[in-house]
Amino acid sequence: MRPLASQFQTLIAAYRARGLNNGDGMLPPVDQRVISEAEVLLGFSLPGPLLSIYELYGGQKYIDPGTTGILGRHRLLTPREVASSWQMYEDAQRFPGAEIPPHGSVPGENEWTWWHPALVPFANWDAYHLVICRHTRRIWEYEPYIGLSHIHYRDMDALLEAAMEAASSMDVPAIDFIGLEQQSAS
Repeated sequence: MRPLASQFQTLIAAYRARGLNNGDGMLPPVDQRVISEAEVLLGFSLPGPLLSIYELYGGQKYIDPGTTGILGRHRLLTPREVASSWQMYEDAQRFPGAEIPPHGSVPGENEWTWWHPALVPFANWDAYHLVICRHTRRIWEYEPYIGLSHIHYRDMDALLEAAMEAASSMDVPAIDFIGLEQQSAS
């Protein structure tokens, strides 16, 4: 596995070589104060892979609709945006009769495919967020009306490999979270 910095640099270079703007608008690294503020809002520490990314990039500037982000269609969120997105999903789950994930459950297991407090949104495109599980480091796409995507990636390295493949081969790079079987059924 290549270091994260190398993977992001290679990904940005692949976009630029094809005349794509996906790697534009990357923000400078964030300092520990910004990370600490986000973690206070979250009530837990950011997962290690996100901390490693924030040593390289502090997020990505807002991207106009129709433009894609560093992770295929998804732009990298700032730590504050991570915290506010997580809080938005948590607040949306606090209503009488809301289904709560079973105690001790892990996202994507026990047939639980809806919002789970162990999920941390770190990139978004429209209503779609990329989320990483704080416990397992697995990554899904999450959409509030659909839940977790059919396909997940085992970790950040696997996600970056998929982003690199999309950047190298697709007109509009998009990481596959649906799968061919589900696309044909839709």
